[in-house]
Amino acid sequence: MAKVSVIISVYNTSSRLAIALDSLLAQTFADFEVILINDGSSDDSLSILEKYSQKDERIQLFDRTNHGISASRNFGLSKATGEYIYFMDSDDKLELTMLEQMVDFIELNNLDAVRVNFLNIYRNGKRKINPYFFKLYEVVMPGMQYFCTDAKLQRWNMQNMTWMWMIRHEVIKASGVQFPEQVKVLEDVAFMAGLLAHCERVGTIEKPLYQYIQYEQSLTNTLRLKQTEADAKAVAENLVQLSDDQIEPHATTLRVYAWMLRVLSLKIYRRQAFGQKVFCKDIRSTAKELPLKNYISFWQRFLLRLHPAILVAHLWLLEYADRLGDKFKKVFRVYSE
Repeated sequence: MAKVSVIISVYNTSSRLAIALDSLLAQTFADFEVILINDGSSDDSLSILEKYSQKDERIQLFDRTNHGISASRNFGLSKATGEYIYFMDSDDKLELTMLEQMVDFIELNNLDAVRVNFLNIYRNGKRKINPYFFKLYEVVMPGMQYFCTDAKLQRWNMQNMTWMWMIRHEVIKASGVQFPEQVKVLEDVAFMAGLLAHCERVGTIEKPLYQYIQYEQSLTNTLRLKQTEADAKAVAENLVQLSDDQIEPHATTLRVYAWMLRVLSLKIYRRQAFGQKVFCKDIRSTAKELPLKNYISFWQRFLLRLHPAILVAHLWLLEYADRLGDKFKKVFRVYSE
């Protein structure tokens, strides 16, 4: 039995597959199995996967009709035998020592899960360390406490991608948590929130060990607007249900997180956001049930009263300021505190 099971769902990423797989197979830590699921690709992905599976006995290849990434990951979990589970995207890249550092950190600190930071790699070649990373350093805390604290500190930026996490397999089995197969985007948020509720000890590695490569035609960028809105609503409902079983302040934080998830999904409409009257009315009415003054600033609540789309624009400016650097943060900071 391998120490780590690496699960990769593949759909039409033939132009980037070799980079991803080469970075995985070159890891300094070698005790892992690779579960590749071709999710009905219509390009050359399958032929590339077959070549790799023939030259490395650690690879198991499964060819299926298209069911979506959530169903593929659930299928991969059913085939995994490793002590730890790691989900990798098929178009990104791992640093050479990533798996080694994650396994060592989990075992040294007796963790249920560990999270790493990442690099954003842009089309122009620019590399930027992810600025939204809640660092535990040597502090270990329960998973739901980490999830809620992280959500507030990163200004609800929704960074809970599964490829940031290595998780103890027995925790996943005991929790019964699976990816929501009806959801096409934001499935990571639903999965990690549910899973972290069952983790007693989580920790973080500050180093950016994963390279998140920004491609223009990524899955998130090509999804239809209505699908994204529907998925945001479904995941938000999932978080609200999860909050029923949590103690305070985590229960309220989850409900605010669920509300903010729907607010931020307005970004997909860009300039059309002001025309989404039913959506915006629902956001405002839900906000009345939440103690938002404990979670967002006076100025942000004021912008919400003007129009939810204005609040979204403000949050986008804060995010953009973080990307530009510290000297630009001061311009916007006063309106977020």
